[in-house]
Amino acid sequence: MVKLQTGGTPSPWLPRWRAQRNQRGTSLVEILLAVAIMSVVLFGILAGFQTTTTVSGDAGARSALQGALSTATERMSGIAFPGCSTIAQLDAIAAAAHVAPSDYTVAVTNVRYLVPGPNCTSATSALMVTVRVTAADGASMSGDVVLRNPSARPS
Repeated sequence: MVKLQTGGTPSPWLPRWRAQRNQRGTSLVEILLAVAIMSVVLFGILAGFQTTTTVSGDAGARSALQGALSTATERMSGIAFPGCSTIAQLDAIAAAAHVAPSDYTVAVTNVRYLVPGPNCTSATSALMVTVRVTAADGASMSGDVVLRNPSARPS
């Protein structure tokens, strides 16, 4: 109950009582504002989840590609020393030796003659071969492998 003071002046409790009486529930505007704020927060969280999933998938694909490159270079290092070979000849040798892991393709992209000099001679005993591994989705990674002539004597 609200007490009125005598003499016609309202009690200090009266404005508080009227404010409480007028707030019987939430208005439509308040509910719409709450839904809008919750939607923005929810969309932000979902965008974060999507970014995390994308980054995680990219890292997994990159890791698989790196593993395939490691497998290809290990297999390439096990082939017999090809002597003075061109890129096309080494590419054919790699294909015949099944250097490529399953679901990947391997291509020889560069050959450098290391010992005794930059030109290939009968004394050449080491080649640096650049190998590119490509996944089915088009992603690729390159690595180098050194092929040595086991019968060559150090000079």
